[in-house]
Amino acid sequence: MDFELRHLEAFRAVAETRSMTAAARLLGVSQPAVSSLIARFEQQIGLPLFRRTGTGLEPTAEALQLVDEVAPVLADFDHVRQAIHDIRDGRSGRLMIAAQPLVGLALLPAVLAGFARAHPRVSFKVLTNTSELVRHLLSGHAYDLGIADVRLDAQAAMLANVAAPCVCVLPAEHRLASYAMLTPTLLDGEPFVTSFREREIHHRIGRAFADAGAQWNVVAEVDFFAVACGMVANGMGVTIVDPFTAAQAAQAAHVPQGAPAPQGAQSAVAVRAFAPALDYRFALYHPLHRPPSTVTRAFVRTFLAAVRAVDGVTVSGRDPEG
Repeated sequence: MDFELRHLEAFRAVAETRSMTAAARLLGVSQPAVSSLIARFEQQIGLPLFRRTGTGLEPTAEALQLVDEVAPVLADFDHVRQAIHDIRDGRSGRLMIAAQPLVGLALLPAVLAGFARAHPRVSFKVLTNTSELVRHLLSGHAYDLGIADVRLDAQAAMLANVAAPCVCVLPAEHRLASYAMLTPTLLDGEPFVTSFREREIHHRIGRAFADAGAQWNVVAEVDFFAVACGMVANGMGVTIVDPFTAAQAAQAAHVPQGAPAPQGAQSAVAVRAFAPALDYRFALYHPLHRPPSTVTRAFVRTFLAAVRAVDGVTVSGRDPEG
């Protein structure tokens, strides 16, 4: 037997409609084409499938048995066909994301939640780790999208480059919270929580203080900006971090950015602009030699729209086409 899927589809359509003409309309083909498919199918399987009556076509007993066998096969094929359309249009699939901690903690949860609501048939796997490991995972094609610090790297291809203006986070009741913008001169000698000295931003902050002739009084070095904000909220000093982590810290303390602290809020933080301008930069990457999937491109567009909504953030590189 050498029948094809189109023979099964024609058979199902005729069995359902009891008419070659109606089946042709259902399938979007001509009536002679359906008749030819049924005749060929009958010849191949060696069974008569329909007989003519005064009211139309009547399935034979063998055809009725065959309908029950064909139905799950075509249902599975219809499911595959719908899955193909959904994957092609970015409505379903699996998205594997590896991100450095700043993005994984401060940005991804909200962006993923919004994307998941719009794409309920997309599932996710998210890993948060160092930028070095993120790029390594992309080199092995283990993940679809990587978000890491900016570096020209042969292991991955860059999709977009994000620059976000750093801000100062300090206890809401701090005497400097009355300023709209803080500078190294104003922060001279203040207890300061900052990132590890292995990070580029550590040295850029230090240079800003040195250039202003101000004392950079580092009392703690931490690996995550979120930890720095938590220490500031508990009165350990001030810090300079990216605006995404700062916004999350202010929200956790129930204090809007720029607003005064509520009465008695001991762990609340205030977020203020900082000069001179210091940008925190990261980039979005995809594996070399593997173009982003439709779902990946859709997520990148959603992600970049979210970061662009933050004041002062700039994005270089084109949004992936849909």
